[in-house]
Amino acid sequence: MSISLFDANVYRAANSDLAAAGLTTDAQLLSHFQTFGIDEGRTFSRLIDLNFYRASNEDLASSGLTSNRQVFEHLQQFGVAEGRQFSAFVNLNFYRASNSDLATFNNEQLFEHFRNFGLNEERIFSDFFDISYYKNNNQDLVSVGLKGQDLLEHFQKYGLAEGRQFSTTFDVNYYRSLYSDFSAANLNNRQLYEHFQLYGLTEGRASSSSFNIKVYLANNSDLVAAKLNNQQAYQHFLVYGQKEGRPGSDYAGNTLDKARSFTFSLDSNVTFTDFVGSNDSNDYYRVTLDNLSNFSLKLDNLSDNANVQVLGSDGSTVITESLNIRTRAESFVGGVNAGTYYIRVFSTGNSNTNYNLSLSSTSPQENAFNGDLTNQVFNNQRTSVAKSLSLYNGASAGTPNQQGYLAFEVLPSGSSTQSSITNGTKLTSIQNGLAGYSNYNSLQPTLVNSSFPTLNRTNGFTINFQVKLNSESHSSDNNKDGLIDRAGFSVIAIGNDKKGIELGFWTDEIWAQESNPLFTHSKTERKTFDTTTFKSYELSVLGDTYKLSANGSGILTGKVKDYSAFNHAGTLPYDPYETPNFLFFGDNTTSAKAEIELKSISVVAA
Repeated sequence: MSISLFDANVYRAANSDLAAAGLTTDAQLLSHFQTFGIDEGRTFSRLIDLNFYRASNEDLASSGLTSNRQVFEHLQQFGVAEGRQFSAFVNLNFYRASNSDLATFNNEQLFEHFRNFGLNEERIFSDFFDISYYKNNNQDLVSVGLKGQDLLEHFQKYGLAEGRQFSTTFDVNYYRSLYSDFSAANLNNRQLYEHFQLYGLTEGRASSSSFNIKVYLANNSDLVAAKLNNQQAYQHFLVYGQKEGRPGSDYAGNTLDKARSFTFSLDSNVTFTDFVGSNDSNDYYRVTLDNLSNFSLKLDNLSDNANVQVLGSDGSTVITESLNIRTRAESFVGGVNAGTYYIRVFSTGNSNTNYNLSLSSTSPQENAFNGDLTNQVFNNQRTSVAKSLSLYNGASAGTPNQQGYLAFEVLPSGSSTQSSITNGTKLTSIQNGLAGYSNYNSLQPTLVNSSFPTLNRTNGFTINFQVKLNSESHSSDNNKDGLIDRAGFSVIAIGNDKKGIELGFWTDEIWAQESNPLFTHSKTERKTFDTTTFKSYELSVLGDTYKLSANGSGILTGKVKDYSAFNHAGTLPYDPYETPNFLFFGDNTTSAKAEIELKSISVVAA
């Protein structure tokens, strides 16, 4: 059976040039569409999108149906009857499932019912666009009298592009913010909306702060047992789940008093799946152990950085924690007395990630653990558990060289200055001098504090610092490529294998120092960036890659460098680039100067 998909009123309104040409009657418009309009790709229906139909049904192209005319004729003669997707805004199968009085309608009858009645009755007709939600969350549209088909048309023409709210399960702004590949592809709102339908849902991407398909499936075992796929589970939530009170996301509480609680017996294990991110930065679990246990915890399946802490029964005492960088798993094992504990899973900066939290409890060896847990030491896998160490805290008394981990280096002596300011230190360097802070003593390659951790690239490490540049000037183009190769403020991080990264900071740019040619301004690893206000920077190194973020957003990434070709003879008492576990913050060149304010420095390393 073939149905008519052409809507003369929509065709007339969308193609004003036709009226100017004298084509005004429905018959004239249909004739024009059949002769010219279909091939020209003109809009002929608010319900049909031939490009979406083509993208949703890849078998059409493999069958040689590629032109608009061929695709239109297939949809009209077969596609609607077969229940194929033809629009990002209308889903006939979902329309039937959401309206029990239409349960016996075939697909052609559903299409006609929706076009003639359902849309203006504002029935549920899409699993991605909720017309009632759109209406209730955009009262300005109601105030001007929009309803039914006018609301759908407004959303298609304006609302989606404007980023208006239209669904509990999909938020275009949230979706964009979660995935960096969208920014790189520069997808607009319509493209993101269609991406989720065509690809994102199948890929298991989170789609709103209140819905995450992976979390929903993982926390509803009946859906897993029924072998529902992502699309089916998504529709289950819309039709049944939210009415039954099932959360669409965030099964763990965001505060201690709302922690997800459970009792743990010996020789048992459990895995929780959930999400932490910029809009949901903490998940809490309340664990009651009924026996002395050998307790193990693992946090993995990460797509971005997340960390974990075990807290005492007061919810504030940190018993142990793991702060590995990026997507490295967090894990530890230890003896735990019977009692109540909290587990906190948390994101850092603007990181967003699903996670699996796996817990197990086994019987300990007799007399293996004694005393209160707060005095016990978890038998952590030290190669995989990172800890945070504060090297400088501006809120405490003194300059960085007065807090036990950093030395103040200045050449010539007295040429550059440091001074305490409110919650920080001001460092002022001169053009022909060097000045800054290092974890090594200035005259010999010995650590200021022998407890400074190993910066192991295999395990990964992170340097966190808060800084702003008040002023900076530079000169010297070593390789004559038009890019100045010096900076008045630099950060150097060298791992235990003597490979690392040096970053130069100007007031309007951050860039990497290349190793070949040595100490030249990278043409590719550079970012125009305002450094004249305080930012919280995170420089992480894992394997062969470094990444710099500011206030949780990525700025630079690239490969670590080998600067060992540097010859320090006659300039420095030792070679910092061949000194393992080396850090430096300041002006390390006589061809630049800066005035900077520093609030904090810390390192996270295994």
